[in-house]
Amino acid sequence: MSNVPDGGAPLRLSDLQHRDDRGLVCRKCGGRHFYTLYTRPKPGCIVRLKECRHCGARMVTRERAG
Repeated sequence: MSNVPDGGAPLRLSDLQHRDDRGLVCRKCGGRHFYTLYTRPKPGCIVRLKECRHCGARMVTRERAG
């Protein structure tokens, strides 16, 4: 079995990692790596302030607990 799709260039590990559409993506630069600046529990959810490691853009996420 070969990792060359239909006569094209060989697949790289980075090609496989970016095929997953799940997860948080920075709206400014498209990065997928974030720092969590703070986490606060609210009734029924958890609020987190995250900052992109690449461009510094900040966003708030709300996650349902449970």
